Amino acid sequence: TRTAVIGTMEAEQARLKERVSQLSEGSAASGAKLDEAKALGKELREALRKSEEAAAAMRAQLEGEHEESKASHRSTLKRIAAEHETELVKVREEHGKKSALARQLVAEKDVI
Repeated sequence: TRTAVIGTMEAEQARLKERVSQLSEGSAASGAKLDEAKALGKELREALRKSEEAAAAMRAQLEGEHEESKASHRSTLKRIAAEHETELVKVREEHGKKSALARQLVAEKDVI
């Protein structure tokens, strides 16, 4: 949809520029041509305003998408960190059990 909007705007600008070029080639003194040139100038300004509005809307959309992406990334990182923390706790508990068992075996060996 962005590409279509941009393509439409570029086509409209090209059409209007062609009309300006055609008017420039003719006699500038002609009152009708002058009126047409003024109308064309108005059309060009309106096309430019629409292009700027479309660009601002696209920029806002992209900024919103970027913020959503950042939030999703933060959420994913928090989830991964929590998973790692859970795994670390399990490893520490397992290590503690093995250490206690090793101390117990050493103590039993010393008794024997």
